[in-house]
Amino acid sequence: MKIILASSSEFRKQQLQQLGIHFNSIKPAIDEESLKNYDLPPCEFTLKLGYEKAQSLTTNHPDSIIIGSDQVAYFNEQYLEKSKTHKEACDKLLKLQNNTHKLYTSLVVITPKQTYEHVDVTELKMRPLSEQQISNYVQKDQSLNCAGGYKFEKSGQFLFEYINTKDPSSIIGLPMLKLTTILIENGVKIL
Repeated sequence: MKIILASSSEFRKQQLQQLGIHFNSIKPAIDEESLKNYDLPPCEFTLKLGYEKAQSLTTNHPDSIIIGSDQVAYFNEQYLEKSKTHKEACDKLLKLQNNTHKLYTSLVVITPKQTYEHVDVTELKMRPLSEQQISNYVQKDQSLNCAGGYKFEKSGQFLFEYINTKDPSSIIGLPMLKLTTILIENGVKIL
């Protein structure tokens, strides 16, 4: 059965490649911005976007396993928008430093027979950092357009004092532990 990752994210592609399976990566056929509903709780918000991404490819790929995912950062009862400038990223990280926030990462897998939905919630405590350290970090990792304003898969992991999660891979953008289980249940040979 054909496997499709409904994403153009290089990091999600790299995560899926680790399983040693053949898949295609296709950009979802949605306008993500128009689908965002900040009135929804974080779990529902990220599941809705993950579902819409996967669902958008089902018409052209009805016999495939389609994987959708989304991630949102949530702090002080507010969603953290992706940063578009160096200053925005620095301001966001200044708010988060020495505080705890959550990442909600959804996984939606649509097969010809069934739809699977999962959300991994990760709690992250950022260490105290100076404005200069934060600015240096943003410059080094180019962490714009990332949930939370950091790239955990690069130097971002060193920004944190502790992380509480059931699936560390979800921080990068795709909950691989749950995804692997779903793929195996659907007869996909991994590794």
